[in-house]
Amino acid sequence: MSNKAPQRRFKIAKKYMTQLVKYIKATSAELRQVVWPTQKQALTYTVLVIIISTIVALYVGAFDYLFSQGIDMLINRF
Repeated sequence: MSNKAPQRRFKIAKKYMTQLVKYIKATSAELRQVVWPTQKQALTYTVLVIIISTIVALYVGAFDYLFSQGIDMLINRF
């Protein structure tokens, strides 16, 4: 077995570890710039998402029901 194979693997591993460390540092720097919402804002946004999701679900459900009833009427008529 050649002595160069372990050295090459070490260089490749070192390269990837260097890239990983750079990624973690860049991510950490970006997270320091984030303006986090307050607890009140987070609660407000959560409630808004739940309300809007419920409205959209009811809207889509109503159209699904109407279209399925229309298709049933067409199929049973012919």
